[in-house]
Amino acid sequence: MCFYQKILNNFFFKNIYIVSENRKNPIINLLTKEFPEIIFIDNYIETDAAILSNAYNIVGSMSSFLTTLVMINDNIKNYWDFDNYRLSEKYLHFHHDIYKIQVNYTLYEMKPSEDYRKEMFVWRNSKRQIDLMINEKCREFNAIRPGDML
Repeated sequence: MCFYQKILNNFFFKNIYIVSENRKNPIINLLTKEFPEIIFIDNYIETDAAILSNAYNIVGSMSSFLTTLVMINDNIKNYWDFDNYRLSEKYLHFHHDIYKIQVNYTLYEMKPSEDYRKEMFVWRNSKRQIDLMINEKCREFNAIRPGDML
């Protein structure tokens, strides 16, 4: 939650859309309540792919669908990544840390705390995990600008 709050409170966006297959993530309803300008629309996967492959600003999640679309997006200016990936998932999801992809956008990375990282694997949808998602305090972003070495 703090990852999204930090972005929405410190950067200006004209339109804010949540692209997700459903509302099962408990953060979605909290975000749309705190930030009523957020638009959540159920789309077909093709529409979601079109939105993400053409967006100028993207806030990422753990998703091979998203990381692949970011790689083909020529419009992207800023990408925020909450790096809660395990090494094996970075390989499977074409993560920029592993593949050293040349980026033409500013990448804002945030690392979770060790407690958060340990508790979130394996996902069980437990009260403790949900509490951490909602109440965890965030670190600062590490900004990697176009031309910087990944």
